[in-house]
Amino acid sequence: MSCGSARWAAKVRQDGQSTSAPSYGAVCGLPYARLARLEALYTAVLAVIPSWWPGRIACMEISLATALTGCQARWVLGARFLPDAAHAWAEAPDGAVGRDIGDAVDRPWMPVLSVP
Repeated sequence: MSCGSARWAAKVRQDGQSTSAPSYGAVCGLPYARLARLEALYTAVLAVIPSWWPGRIACMEISLATALTGCQARWVLGARFLPDAAHAWAEAPDGAVGRDIGDAVDRPWMPVLSVP
């Protein structure tokens, strides 16, 4: 079964009533996203950003859209100092996407909040 499958669907009794609310993430046993899949999703999210949108679509929105895939991926908000900066990225156990190191190898991003 793929990561986007309907494993989380609620059980339905014969009279059509739900026996339990749908559960997501670790509760229902979704597999962790593999890094290659997370990278592909990140690239897909970047590809569909509309150029006509007047608002801001930056690291927080992109990483959240990447993390909400139907597989387990953590959405991480982080910070670094000198100069102060904030950033968001998505990560799986074998790596992260959207966590740009760039020119600041000596100032790594420190995770502040991680949402499983």
